Amino acid sequence: MGMPVQREYTADMVRALNDQHDWGWPRYEVVDGELLVTPAPRDWHQRAVARLLGALSEYLERELVGEVLPAPADLSWGPKKLVQPDVFVMPLDEARKEGWSAVRHLLLAIEVLSPGSGRGDRIVKRQLYQREGVPLYW
Repeated sequence: MGMPVQREYTADMVRALNDQHDWGWPRYEVVDGELLVTPAPRDWHQRAVARLLGALSEYLERELVGEVLPAPADLSWGPKKLVQPDVFVMPLDEARKEGWSAVRHLLLAIEVLSPGSGRGDRIVKRQLYQREGVPLYW
């Protein structure tokens, strides 16, 4: 019996997978060639995202250091890395540029944990954010 072949994915391959779904679900991400697949979020997940967006938006209206946005977003730090944090804050200078490719730094990345996202969010993406210098990860 042969060993199964493990396929390594690229950001371009993942963009093509995401383009196949009109509603954006399932959501595909890739970290160092590893494909991460997330099903559509539950209502409690979306309520948490909405509350975080509201609180961060209020704060950032007073403290003009960045802009907060929710997924989907094609944030990439290389050909085998493409993630879509549930909520993220990017610096104002990058927020004013056109397109996701202009976003090279994040001030904050937030992943709202779901039953099927634990390993990807707690380990794989956490390590990526640390390597890419994201100072805050919730």
